[in-house]
Amino acid sequence: MIQVLALYDPDDAFWAGAGPVLHTGTRFKGGGLTEDISFDPSFGLTLQAGWKWIGVTYTLMKYQAPGVSHDASALGVSFRWRG
Repeated sequence: MIQVLALYDPDDAFWAGAGPVLHTGTRFKGGGLTEDISFDPSFGLTLQAGWKWIGVTYTLMKYQAPGVSHDASALGVSFRWRG
């Protein structure tokens, strides 16, 4: 995974960020129940917003392989350490 973020941090409380993300080498292993799938490299967008040390992250992403398309968008929680 390669991710480049532009961060906006006007004070020591609120912060926000956005940028492109690239996932490569993504594979699904069927474990013998179905066939394994190797997805093509995928570009997406990551958005972040937070307060103090906790934030919310949303990544907009779609994985594709021949004959297969999967919405891989995800919502997550992020933690930030400022020394």
